[in-house]
Amino acid sequence: ETLASLANLALLLLVSRKLEEADMLRLRLLCSLAAAEVNADAYSAPSFSTWQHLLRVVNNLAVMLKVSGRSEDAEALQRWELGACEARLGLEHPETLTSVANLALLMDSLGHLDEAEALHRRAVVGREAALGTSHPATGRSLSGLAEVQRRRAAECPEPNAA
Repeated sequence: ETLASLANLALLLLVSRKLEEADMLRLRLLCSLAAAEVNADAYSAPSFSTWQHLLRVVNNLAVMLKVSGRSEDAEALQRWELGACEARLGLEHPETLTSVANLALLMDSLGHLDEAEALHRRAVVGREAALGTSHPATGRSLSGLAEVQRRRAAECPEPNAA
């Protein structure tokens, strides 16, 4: 509960453009999450659903940092969140795959098309296996992959045919 409240407050401060206060809470949240993971025992560890919620809120913070023009901070937080999802939920968990897809979108927006394409491919393959080919999330990942491929093709002019 305390960690979730802290995360929600940091998001609210970020949306309110109180960036210094939001940064302080974001760092406090990350330290608290790391300490909770290291010191976890059967009685004090956050529940699985609490972790899912916290990781979702951390992802939202990363999105808000990107929107606020703080791409480097957003990337660092997004990578941390993906690592936490992989460690806590597993590589193929739907929440982890959402984190993969979100990092792919961020890398795409930053112009890192090679990494964006690789992440989109991972999200597509994982979502097809976990959710099925007709799931909306799978479709979104396919669209993201197609967009990156379209942009890459536009950057590489075709050789002149002789």
